[in-house]
Amino acid sequence: MKKTMIYAVCSVAVFLIAYVALGFEMSDRAKKNVATGMQSSSDYTGYMTEEVYRKLLPTNRMPGYEESYVSANHAYKASVVPLHFFFAGQVKVKNVYDGKGIGFSEEVTLKLKWENGDWIATKVKIPA
Repeated sequence: MKKTMIYAVCSVAVFLIAYVALGFEMSDRAKKNVATGMQSSSDYTGYMTEEVYRKLLPTNRMPGYEESYVSANHAYKASVVPLHFFFAGQVKVKNVYDGKGIGFSEEVTLKLKWENGDWIATKVKIPA
C-alpha cells in the first residue's frame, strides 16, 4: 500500500513536470512563430503554414507598418503554461509593436502541432 502510494505520487509529479516543461517550450516557440510572422520576406516554412503567415503579416493588415523588421520595435509575451495535449496545443501571445507613428497591441492565439520534430502554427486568431 505504501509503495503504491509513492509510485502514484511520483507518477503525478513526473506528469506535472513534463506538462509544465512542454508548456514552456511551446510558449517560447509561439513567440518565435509570431516574430517570424511579423517579418516580410522571412522563411516561415519551419514555423507555420502559409495561411497563418498571411494572417500574421502586418503589411497585409495595416498600412504604415515598417518595411523592414526592427526587433527593437517589437515585444512578445506568451502565456506561461498554455493549454495543451502532448502533441498539440493553443498558446496566446501578446504582440506589441511601437514604430514610427504607428503602434498596436494585439493578442494572437496560435494553434500548434508537433510536426517533424518542431512546433508548427497551423491556425491563428487575431481579434479585430
